[in-house]
Amino acid sequence: MKKQLKTLLMGVATVTLVAALAACGGNTADTTDAAETTEETEEAVVEETAEAAELAEYTSDDGWTVQYDPANIEVEEGGGAVTFLYLGDPDHSTMATISYEADKMPEEVLGELTADWGDAESIERSEGIFPGTTDMWGYWRTLSQPAGSEDPSRTAIAGEYNGGTLLLQNTTYLTGDDAIDTAAADALETVVDSITYENFGPQTMYEYIPGTYTAEQDGATLSVTLNEDHSGVLSIQDDIDILWGSVELMAADGSFTYEYTLEGDNLYVNYDGEWTEFARQA
Repeated sequence: MKKQLKTLLMGVATVTLVAALAACGGNTADTTDAAETTEETEEAVVEETAEAAELAEYTSDDGWTVQYDPANIEVEEGGGAVTFLYLGDPDHSTMATISYEADKMPEEVLGELTADWGDAESIERSEGIFPGTTDMWGYWRTLSQPAGSEDPSRTAIAGEYNGGTLLLQNTTYLTGDDAIDTAAADALETVVDSITYENFGPQTMYEYIPGTYTAEQDGATLSVTLNEDHSGVLSIQDDIDILWGSVELMAADGSFTYEYTLEGDNLYVNYDGEWTEFARQA
């Protein structure tokens, strides 16, 4: 799980790009030029995509909105879900699905969903910032299948949303033809990546976690600050920006993860194999 979380979070911080360039011997000017070039390239791709396809918009009664390319996607409603079917798949089995589960939390919803996915050990688990937000948390489940398999590759992302769970799913049948599979993936990604919300309320399942926790060690004061938006600071020798999930503290640059647990007002962090106790400050 730690490796998956690192991979997921590597793209969150721009410091990753800086570190990579530094490792190749780049100086500050090179890093700036490279970052500007990357940004310009990304903007050009977005503009070209917008010009190439006139996107339609779908707004749900549950308060979310997505965009999709009607030339490649057909929208179906039913069974409490909205399905975006990829028309390039002759069987119309490649799809993105968005649904809302009232009065259920994410891990319960994912448990019920993935019970039909087969071998539980083949399902990858990770956590991160929920799509379309900068401060809400989500849980990922991914089941990858080889190209040509009769079974689809699946991704499910669940996050607490206004008293229940919002569930985003991608189901993809891989053909082995890179051009066909890439086009399908792009069409589905357009849907999920474009999601916005009218009102994404606080995630109350985490409200007992934020705070500042301290510990005394060898005459020094160590601290962990966990903010409501899942950012934080780990102060051991230096101040390090982190993200926090349900069970791990993660460096914002993806360089490490530390397991943690909270018992009452005490935060326990597994720091390089040794558990350190931090006490909540008033």
